Amino acid sequence: MRAGGTTSTRIGQDELLKKLESLDIDEGIRVELGGGRKMFVNRSPSGTFVVQFAGGPPQKGSSDAREKKEKESIRYFDSAKEVARLARGAVAAWAY
Repeated sequence: MRAGGTTSTRIGQDELLKKLESLDIDEGIRVELGGGRKMFVNRSPSGTFVVQFAGGPPQKGSSDAREKKEKESIRYFDSAKEVARLARGAVAAWAY
């Protein structure tokens, strides 16, 4: 159980699309992509999916500022299918 009394529920890869389609604005999904990379998914009141990417080990030959910006980018998507495609091959996904 997390702080504030909320719980996280593990989501299987086969359940992810359905969970994304039914995601409410006060819910979110954390997807662990492997290599320390994570994807946080929320839905705006207009129905747009807001995806924030974070984490991952430093890569050779990239500047720290550019790399941090790329790793912690926020992107917007119109459909659950687009978001599910990004999460293909994820290590784990959690609804909260």
